[in-house]
Amino acid sequence: MHYQKFPLYLLLIVSTTLHSTTVVFLQGTSRSGKSSICTAFEKYTDWDAIGSVYFSYCLQVFNELFPEEFSCIKKGIKAKNIRHAITRNLYLFKQNVNEKNKKLIRFAAQKIQHHFSDPVLYAHHKEEFSLFSLNEIRKSLNRGLHVLADVGWYVTKEKIQTLQPSPTIFCVLVYCPFNIVINRLIQKNQLSLETGDIMNYRFFIEHLKSFSSLYDLTTDTNKAIDTIDKSTFLTCLNEIETHLPNHTKSGGFSGFMMQELSRAELKEHRNAVLKQFGSHETLYVAPKMSYDQILRTDEYSPEECAEKITTFALSQT
Repeated sequence: MHYQKFPLYLLLIVSTTLHSTTVVFLQGTSRSGKSSICTAFEKYTDWDAIGSVYFSYCLQVFNELFPEEFSCIKKGIKAKNIRHAITRNLYLFKQNVNEKNKKLIRFAAQKIQHHFSDPVLYAHHKEEFSLFSLNEIRKSLNRGLHVLADVGWYVTKEKIQTLQPSPTIFCVLVYCPFNIVINRLIQKNQLSLETGDIMNYRFFIEHLKSFSSLYDLTTDTNKAIDTIDKSTFLTCLNEIETHLPNHTKSGGFSGFMMQELSRAELKEHRNAVLKQFGSHETLYVAPKMSYDQILRTDEYSPEECAEKITTFALSQT
């Protein structure tokens, strides 16, 4: 299957100088600020900021594999909202779409969902996207550009190391405290619904799962980068509960689809966290992996983070 190159970030204005190609590999939870840092890299002419191109990739795949269904969906849903309709069952219809056409659109989306529910096909889809993202990085490096890569959930550091000539790779953790991320998530989700632009709508389960995969809550000060109070954590979970839909299905990823967590699952998560705290009122937040640089987006603006990344990369080469 062949996929076209999509336009990403147009880089202008400022130049930095590194002697060999460099890839800065960003990791962080949903809403930690990675995308904003990528945008802040627009001023650096010798860097290419490759954010998640999954949105554009998905639309092209849908159109290639299911042209009739995709055409049907496009008639009733704006292009920027199609991926969430198909992968999350979040339907934001255009005005004046009647019930009959809404039913046809849902049926078309379900056909695409059914196709990717096959574990083998879904695994192939994930690998294709991983290769697509890796190829975007390769093309930028071949042009002599350094790369800021926000593709942490799709392309591993090990895969980037296979590129020839091998680039210098730095791993940067983009960190934001749990409570601030939850507030960001709620505010941006509300704005997405108000403006009719759900491309940036995120499920709470995305943050909870990514936080759990990246960080340990511990009493050990070794590698700690922050603290979190039990009361703060519980307040956040209570706030999440007020915004959850009323359903009993299990949340998370099921092949191609994503489902928001249920209230029962949130209760289980709350109990698990309370067990971690035990008799302690405060725990330390420690990354599970080692990083070359850690940036706190509650302390630095995206522009300041971009400057710190380029300065660090320059100092290491």
